[in-house]
Amino acid sequence: MSAVEGLKGRYAENHFFKISIDKYKDTSYNKSKYPDQYNNRSETYNKISSCKVNQRGFPKDKAEVEIKKIIKKLREANVNRLPTESELMARLNLGRHSIREAISRCVSEGLLEKVQGKGTFIITKTRELDFLGWIGTEPPGDMAIEKMVEGFESKNPDIKLNYHPVPYYQTIDRMLKLSFKSKSPDVIQITPAMLGFLHDLDYVIPLDKYINHNHLTRRYPVDIESTRIDKQIYAITWALSPLILYYNKRVLEKVGLDPEKPPTTLEELEQMCFHINNSKRENTWGISLPLSINDPIFLWLYPYFLSFNGGFLDRIGNIIIDCEQNVHTLNWIINLHENGGVPGKKDVTEGRMLFASDHIAFWIDGPWLKGIFREISSFRGEFDTHYGVAKIPIGPSGKSESVLWNHLLAITQQCQDVEAANKWIEYLVTNEEVLKHYYEVMGMLPPMRDVLNKEMFIRDSFASVFIAQMETASHFPIANPLFTNSVPFISQVISDVIAGRKDPEQKLKFLKEIINMIKQNAFLSIFAH
Repeated sequence: MSAVEGLKGRYAENHFFKISIDKYKDTSYNKSKYPDQYNNRSETYNKISSCKVNQRGFPKDKAEVEIKKIIKKLREANVNRLPTESELMARLNLGRHSIREAISRCVSEGLLEKVQGKGTFIITKTRELDFLGWIGTEPPGDMAIEKMVEGFESKNPDIKLNYHPVPYYQTIDRMLKLSFKSKSPDVIQITPAMLGFLHDLDYVIPLDKYINHNHLTRRYPVDIESTRIDKQIYAITWALSPLILYYNKRVLEKVGLDPEKPPTTLEELEQMCFHINNSKRENTWGISLPLSINDPIFLWLYPYFLSFNGGFLDRIGNIIIDCEQNVHTLNWIINLHENGGVPGKKDVTEGRMLFASDHIAFWIDGPWLKGIFREISSFRGEFDTHYGVAKIPIGPSGKSESVLWNHLLAITQQCQDVEAANKWIEYLVTNEEVLKHYYEVMGMLPPMRDVLNKEMFIRDSFASVFIAQMETASHFPIANPLFTNSVPFISQVISDVIAGRKDPEQKLKFLKEIINMIKQNAFLSIFAH
């Protein structure tokens, strides 16, 4: 057996395979002194490194590919016994060792089982996998997930995937109820804030030993960090979702502003919103700020805090509340809301409806909004002729600040088939056809940079803005459990400050006291145990 063939069969995982073949690049071989050894080693390395590798990390094996084709045909013909090794050798014109290796891998994948003295049989029983998420709760997500499930099951005929749709705002409640009954789903669709909460409950498992680490090199570093807690990865990003600025061209046009020139700074945004509110157009405003305490309003407003060099966590993860920058941010938002925004406390759904029905000019949201607009707006033309997208305007920080609200996939502690669960996740996040379809139907961005660099995305006016925004996006701070638990209180206080025009400095000091109480109670509960 040649060195190339030996290495092909020996290394199962992509990264191990790469490490091993990299040894052949060892520069300790001096070309001038040992030309034969150098050339032989170089030639061997080139052969190995040119080997194609499949999704599971194995070099592609003709025997395995062909045997899987045979398995598929036999299943369709309702035949459950695989031909003998000798028959397969003659049929495929391959050696016994290659046939045995391929069969062994199919056995380990759950496709085949060997019965002593009888032969090798095709496993007809299916492994079931439960997936819970909100993507399919309304059109066009229902059609998108249906196609994904169909594609996955065709590639994995031994796995039956059961999809359980749940409305976004009921996700956590449904998960906890199922957990109490020991009926948790295997894979869940969640957000960064949900991940922090579920991690605290020990609801999800770390994925480091299951995922293909080669895929991590294809992702944005900030994306990887957004799923890491205590140095372990607990979720995989399904869709990149940095917040950006949406603008309604029709509203800008009817108040005399250039519909093709969105604001590039927060000062311009403020001036344009003031202009729109002062235009006295009936039911027309500059911007809507989501202030309902039922929404994670902290998310939509957090880019403003970052823009004014504020925020609620320092660089080492400690919570900061009543700093001067946060007070300044709230004063600016109060002014924007009073003079350029929709009066009262509107929630996210109301804000989206106002934007889609041409009542407000500006709205901050993620890429999923493109798909939502197609359903809630009466407009059925091209997106770009009615709406536009731009990076979040630059503030005192000197850059366009955004926060990632990625759609994540995680595996629960109650999952009984982690291998099958990981296959489903890998299919969703690495299959290019699935990723492209998800974007075309829902506007959701692939998590892989090499896919985003394809012409389909870089030439797309919508996708290109999100790609540009990724360069300055920050991940949502989930690593501090105290912060995660404090978000509802922070949101409520901020909502009261903005809508009630209350003193930010005084309210932030009050908020600081609340968080200290939460911290003290958490400490006392730990101490009591």
